[in-house]
Amino acid sequence: MLTSEERQSLSRTLAIVNGKGGSGKTSLTANIGGVLARSGYRTLLIDMDPQGDLGRELGYIDSDANDEGQGMFNAIAFQKPLNVIKGVRTNLDVVPAGNATEMITGALYGEMKSGGLDPLRLARAVAAIADNYDIILIDCPPREALLQLQALHTARWVVIPTQPEPKSIDGTRHVLDQVAACRKGYRPEVDLLAHVLFPVPRRASQMLALGRSDIAQVVREVNEDEGTAFKEHTLESFIGYTQSVSSKNSRDGLLAIEASENLPDRKSPVHALAHDYRNVTRELLTVLGERESEDQ
Repeated sequence: MLTSEERQSLSRTLAIVNGKGGSGKTSLTANIGGVLARSGYRTLLIDMDPQGDLGRELGYIDSDANDEGQGMFNAIAFQKPLNVIKGVRTNLDVVPAGNATEMITGALYGEMKSGGLDPLRLARAVAAIADNYDIILIDCPPREALLQLQALHTARWVVIPTQPEPKSIDGTRHVLDQVAACRKGYRPEVDLLAHVLFPVPRRASQMLALGRSDIAQVVREVNEDEGTAFKEHTLESFIGYTQSVSSKNSRDGLLAIEASENLPDRKSPVHALAHDYRNVTRELLTVLGERESEDQ
């Protein structure tokens, strides 16, 4: 089990996770992290996806400081300190991922077969540096179950991005089943914080309403099946569909708020996307503060 000091250090650690690919986890992690950092929060982003796409979103993928997950592997496999890339942006540090991250699954699988799997390896490594930050976001891989397990045992809160359609929302059920298992084991305090709809056509009010209804139904079903009491909260704010803008920003290694700077056309979709991320971040902080107050 984690010590009370470690649990306290991880109290503002959020896992961004969905069991399906293409749900916007990495873009959400990078851009929320950028808004938080720009707002003065000391922010740490942890990339756990072997694709390492967070490096592309933030522009450090070809940096010499990018160890492609070797530090993460050493931390989980050998209990070494995490490798942190400092100053990716002002107030924004990153633990990178990449090819070496794939080796973690093999190491954990070997431990599981021998009956010695420790799901708290990452949690302890993150707790050792967590007091340097105001908030920590973990970008989780969609299909690597053992990596997700480490992330969920590290997080205090879970944020699930999902498209407002059935196949993506089905990923919510998978995540909540995993969270329920964590709560029954080594991490009883981990809990659902919110769902974020991403991406959504901007005038699709009926799609938004149906998506929220379907998410609420899934949460109710999981609560009934698992005996949990997850509080369903889908943010009113959402990320609008701007695929061409998002793709260009990623290629340029720019966050939405950075790409929108110095653009005179305030009606540009670049500005709309930046506005979406600011709204989502603001609402997420509000929900986080409310849930923390309830816990006191």
